[in-house]
Amino acid sequence: MPIPLIRTNYNFLFYLREGSFLQQIDNEEYHVKTNSVVFVSAGTASSLKKVSKRTKGYFIPFTKRSRIFSLIALVSVHSQMVISIVIYCLSPLGIFNFSGAMTKNTTTRLIGLEHPLAMITAIVLITIGYSKSKRATDVRVKFKHIAIFYSIALALILLRIPWS
Repeated sequence: MPIPLIRTNYNFLFYLREGSFLQQIDNEEYHVKTNSVVFVSAGTASSLKKVSKRTKGYFIPFTKRSRIFSLIALVSVHSQMVISIVIYCLSPLGIFNFSGAMTKNTTTRLIGLEHPLAMITAIVLITIGYSKSKRATDVRVKFKHIAIFYSIALALILLRIPWS
């Protein structure tokens, strides 16, 4: 399935899980192997030359829609933070339960201290990632900031949700 040389108006990323392919970017050819990432900037001529039979991976385009999704995520977590602070201040498990005895019990410590601090830290990371992305001039740097900061924030959120 070779793809002819084309010039895209968006950035995209290939993540290759297994297999290999030959990618031409402008006048350079790159042999891409398993567990590799290829980033192609908007306006760059790109072509997929040879693809092995068992190639598996991801193609991730970064368009203006990606920017909108990152803004929606930013607004969503800030809205959630406002609602959560109100609930934390009104709930008997929240700020009214804060004491030295609370920190000795793992469940109350998670709900009353660790979860709120982790969520605030995640929201700060998302805000920093969005701000750095907005200020960056290079497109690669913009999406790199969003990918790194949003991924760390998502991991932190998932680690500190009281699942049971």
